[in-house]
Amino acid sequence: MVDFLDIPFDLNSVAQLASANATGFWITIIINLVISTVVGGIVLIFVLMAFNRMYGEMLVLKRAFVVVFIVNLINFVGVVGFLTPLIAGIPFIGIILPLLIWVVMLKVFFEDMSILHALVVGAVFFVLTLIVIPWIIGQVGSILGI
Repeated sequence: MVDFLDIPFDLNSVAQLASANATGFWITIIINLVISTVVGGIVLIFVLMAFNRMYGEMLVLKRAFVVVFIVNLINFVGVVGFLTPLIAGIPFIGIILPLLIWVVMLKVFFEDMSILHALVVGAVFFVLTLIVIPWIIGQVGSILGI
């Protein structure tokens, strides 16, 4: 059995985790990553367009897909799951850390965005990723027959 606490430091544990699952498991993860990136990118574009009217900032909306892809990689690989036990003494870290990741990624890729705009969009999109986007991904997956 793989000891998940040793994964960041022990390459044998990583190799065991990668080889313990069938190829179909990894293909399913890749398909889910692609679908969630496309759906999340489209939803993020709509959120950015709605908030751009209020803040009046001109943003390159094509970068939304890159932001969603990177955050999905962070979430799928489980970086948040690895970091949370290390800083578990902070209250509500399970909510604060993913929200902080969204805000930082939005600010990095949309450098023209004000920090208040990044905080608002990050918070709204974080809530959408918890509630709406999984439902949309399920609908798209059922349409595609996955």
